Amino acid sequence: MVPPATLVSLPLTLTNTNSGLEAAIIDHLVPSDPAAFSLDLGAGGDPCGSLPICLAPGDSCTAEVDLSSLGGNFAEDLQADGNFQGVAVDLTAQVPCGAADEEIVDQTTFDSPAELVACQHLTLGPEVVLETGADVVARAGLRVQLTGDLIVEPGARLRIRNDPSLLP
Repeated sequence: MVPPATLVSLPLTLTNTNSGLEAAIIDHLVPSDPAAFSLDLGAGGDPCGSLPICLAPGDSCTAEVDLSSLGGNFAEDLQADGNFQGVAVDLTAQVPCGAADEEIVDQTTFDSPAELVACQHLTLGPEVVLETGADVVARAGLRVQLTGDLIVEPGARLRIRNDPSLLP
């Protein structure tokens, strides 16, 4: 029903074709990790619409798979089930970071959750304050650097992560 695919450009249009002799009903078509990938049954040149999808012999419809995250390397199985033998489409994606290569955050106060991202280098400071209730995640492909007067008040949290998947 759905051939194996490698996701190289996003969004990827999937064409579901019934090559059988009887009507095919697709009643389950979802990514196994919806936090990483999203599926739009209303997209493409001949949208499938909502589930269940009924395809007469020779008919086809389209859906789009896109990445729901900022960047990195992802692997996914798209599960399809119905009145046919279930299939799984293996999808892989390497998505550009989508943020600046170099980012400097200075003279800033955080009082709520925030995510700071740089593809390569992220510098925090000087004069950065995390007030009570702030939960700041700082991640970069190569390096997160802390410089002068970084204040983390009680009840605030700073999480720092090198994330090589952000590298171009």
